[in-house]
Amino acid sequence: EVYSDSCTGTTGHDAEGPYYTPNPPVREDFTSMDPKSDKLFISGQVIDIDSCQGVEAKIDFWSANSTGVYDNEGYNMRGAFYTDQNGYYSLNTRLPGWFAPRPHHIHVKVWVHDIVVLTTQIYFSNYGVDGGDKSREVTIIARDHDPNAYTTSFVFIVDNVPDLIQDTEQPETGIIPTTTEMNETSSDDLITTTIQETESTETYTSTEVTNDDEPSTRSRSETSEYSEEQIREYK
Repeated sequence: EVYSDSCTGTTGHDAEGPYYTPNPPVREDFTSMDPKSDKLFISGQVIDIDSCQGVEAKIDFWSANSTGVYDNEGYNMRGAFYTDQNGYYSLNTRLPGWFAPRPHHIHVKVWVHDIVVLTTQIYFSNYGVDGGDKSREVTIIARDHDPNAYTTSFVFIVDNVPDLIQDTEQPETGIIPTTTEMNETSSDDLITTTIQETESTETYTSTEVTNDDEPSTRSRSETSEYSEEQIREYK
C-alpha cells in the first residue's frame, strides 16, 4: 500500500541540530507534555523509493516546546515509535514554539533495521515563522470538533533500504564458520589426539600419537572462524 500517489524523489535530509537526545522513550502521544500549545495530529507513511512500497521503521520526533525551548535534561516533547509493517504511522503532539531565528519546525529521524536512513525537519506553510525547505512544508488543517487542534500528514520517502536488508542477511565475506572438536584418549602410555574441523561441506581430520607417563582422557569442543585462505593452507 502507498500513502502517497508519488514516490519519484526521496525526502530531503536536514541538519540533526544540537539538541538531539538518543534513546527517547517509546510513545506516540506528546500532548500531555505541553498543554499551552495547540494539538497537532500527524499521520503518514515511510516508503522505500526503489519498491515504492511502505517499509516498517522506527521514527524519532523531537521539537521545542510552546516557548521555543528544547528539553536537554529530559524527554519533554521527545519520543520514538514504530510504524506498522506497511510503514504507516500516527503521532499526537503539539505545535512547536518559535526557536528564533529558525522557522517553526519539528525534527525527525527515521530508522530501518536499526540504521538511520533519514534525518530531516518538517516545516509549516501556514503556521508560525516560514522559511524552511518548501519540499518539506506541511499545511495544518483545523479539526472541526476541536478549534485548538490541527491535523496534517507527511510521507517520508527513503532510499538504500534494499541494500540495508541485503547487508543484514549476508555473512561477512571470506569468513567460514567452523566447529573444532579435539579429543584425547589414553591407552597405557600412548595418547592419541584427534582434531576434527567441520564446516558446511568438508571435514578436516588430523591424528597425533604421543607418549605420556600420566594416562589421561580429555575432550574439548569450541567454535571458531577460519578464512577461506587459512582453510586452503590447512589442506
